[in-house]
Amino acid sequence: MLSKKIVFKNQSTERVDSYLAKKYPSFSRRYFQNALKNKKILVNQEEKSPSYKLKNGDSIEINLSLKKPASIQKLPPNDKVSFSVVAKYPDFLIIDKPAGLTVHPSIFDIQNHSLPPTLAGGLIAKFPELENVGEDFSRPGIVHRLDKETFGLMIVPRTQEAFLEFKKMFRHHQIKKTYLALSWNFSKQKTRNKSILSPEKHPYKIIKSYIGKSKADHTKQVTSTNPARLINPKEALTLYKIIAKKELPCFYKVGKLKKHKKEVLLVKAQPQTGRKHQIRVHLSSVGLPLVGDKKYTNKIIKNCNKNFPHHFLQAQKLEFDYRGKKYSFTSKQKPVEFD
Repeated sequence: MLSKKIVFKNQSTERVDSYLAKKYPSFSRRYFQNALKNKKILVNQEEKSPSYKLKNGDSIEINLSLKKPASIQKLPPNDKVSFSVVAKYPDFLIIDKPAGLTVHPSIFDIQNHSLPPTLAGGLIAKFPELENVGEDFSRPGIVHRLDKETFGLMIVPRTQEAFLEFKKMFRHHQIKKTYLALSWNFSKQKTRNKSILSPEKHPYKIIKSYIGKSKADHTKQVTSTNPARLINPKEALTLYKIIAKKELPCFYKVGKLKKHKKEVLLVKAQPQTGRKHQIRVHLSSVGLPLVGDKKYTNKIIKNCNKNFPHHFLQAQKLEFDYRGKKYSFTSKQKPVEFD
């Protein structure tokens, strides 16, 4: 694909994503935002964020097609996508998603005809009836999501009637979700052996705040008790408790003191709301950033996180009532061994 170069000629500054969306109206602003994040567009031969403000004379290099492709109307099945089916019922499936697998293609993927392997493609390869379930052809049977790096259990409705019912259950918080997170311990509260050895007697702590998009970095979610500090703030509530601890190698400095390992905690978390990146953001806000998380971390252990292929967050358990019957499922994947 040939690259295209254009020069911004204006004495006033303008966001690069807005400028490109106006210049090429066949493509959305989000399309160009994704292209910038994926380094398909460079400014002055450098990677820039979508919020970068162009200045007169800036050179923009575009390394993707600007011909409007024929829109995809059907998601192709992908039989090479691997995932485990935990339970199979006439109305729904319970599947165990591995880390590193995207749940469904993005708008950018569809518009640019660059579909990556996704759970959605793998689902319709194994269960073709899912093609007609849901509200969007790109998300067959997808009623809730997990982040690409998060692994664990998901509910996949097999009929449209079940899809609508589960959607309503998620909206009204009628599905109990339990996650396991492996977190670096920067918490100011000391972990007591009693609470670790007897987690069933140790009550959950509560994190209650607003979560919304960061005004400084639109790729991140942030938390605050003041909604005015956020873009599109929504109330979020997470319950969590520490159930085990150990140490992992981590080379970092505190002042002039060199450290070679850091305490990590196995945390059980139960989100009571369903906000984007909720557990990652909330745990990080109380000094418990996820091991391996490249986005929600701190400067001290940023280099340590590079040693891990993904963040350690598992959708470990699902519990719900469906049509008069109680269901409970537990993931068999093990995020880490604790003694």
